[in-house]
Amino acid sequence: MFWVGVQGMNRRVADYPAELTGENLAVSVAAFVLAVSFVLLTYNLVRSWISGPVAEANPWKAKALEWQTSSSSPVENFPVPPVVTGDPHCYGEQGLQHARFPRTAREAGAHAGDGD
Repeated sequence: MFWVGVQGMNRRVADYPAELTGENLAVSVAAFVLAVSFVLLTYNLVRSWISGPVAEANPWKAKALEWQTSSSSPVENFPVPPVVTGDPHCYGEQGLQHARFPRTAREAGAHAGDGD
């Protein structure tokens, strides 16, 4: 549409230069294809929302903190601040963890300087 406009086609006008007939047809066909894709997307979203399976809590087995809390998250994500101990992007490496979740505030405070 931008290119056709640069070539002289007016906006919001039913008449256009005859030399832009092919370009106008291509833009019109593209608009209908885009409209059909939006209809398919909307149908798929609604169908998945109504009858799709419910995803598990952490489907990617991510180790980063945002995946370690429930959805929807409570006001305070964790009862005690977690202690970050590793890289959140160590995917596929068995036994590695990104954070440690202490049971008490005292335990969290004792290890607050470990990540420095």
